[in-house]
Parts: sequence; C-alpha cells; structure tokens
Amino acid sequence: MFGDEEENANGPFARNKDGTAKDPKAFQDALKRDAEKLQMIEQDPELAKVLLGDDMDAFQETLKMVKKMEDQRAREYGERGIDCQRASARYPRDAVALYEGMYQAGLQRRRAARAVNRALLAWPAGGRRTRRGGCAAPGLS
Repeated sequence: MFGDEEENANGPFARNKDGTAKDPKAFQDALKRDAEKLQMIEQDPELAKVLLGDDMDAFQETLKMVKKMEDQRAREYGERGIDCQRASARYPRDAVALYEGMYQAGLQRRRAARAVNRALLAWPAGGRRTRRGGCAAPGLS
C-alpha cells in the first residue's frame, strides 16, 4: 500500500518493525503528494481524517493496524492450498508446459533412472505384484 520495499526501507514511507512510520511527518507529506494514494485515502472520511490530520499518535496507531493486517494476510496466503495458490498466481503454470520444459532441458526420467528405481524398490523388470504386496519374479504365478 505504501510503495515498494526499497522505498519503504529508505524513503519517506520507511516504517519500523511494528509498522509505525520512522518519520511520521515525512510519511504524511509523501501521502499528500501521491495523487493515487490520496484518492484511495479520501474514499474513507475517517481514514482521511487520521492519515491526513494533525494527531500523530492516531496516525501511528493506524499504521500499526495496517501492519498487523498485512502480516495476517501474508499468513493466510501461505496457509492456502496449492490449488488456491495456483489459481491466484501472478504467472500461472500449466503442469504440461512445465513437464515439457523439463523434457527439453534433459530432466526427463531416462531408462537408467527407471532401472535404478526398480532396483531400489525391489521390483524386477517385468515383475508383478502379489496379493501380499510383494513382487513375483517374471513368469511365476
């Protein structure tokens, strides 16, 4: 809401870890100079009164509240399921396209890799599973 990370760390929108402004007056002046942010703020009269007014304690408390809301949103975003994350991704990935890219890069599973996996899993080539979950040697019933 208040600019990019670099600007937040060094510029007028710099904030402390608790969300308060490092320089409240510079922060407020920068908000007033930014037409886009000012328009968003003025849509809510109560918010405009706090962010553009003279009460710096209320200003700082509002910034703390915004920080808590940002942290909560980040936690909730991380707890969403993979399908929800994929649906809202900025750059959606199609699984088929991903696997095709891996194939073109030479990252596909080759016969040797499959043979190693079979050996590690104790599945003989051409073997079949028995009822007990083990493997039967080829040709045995």
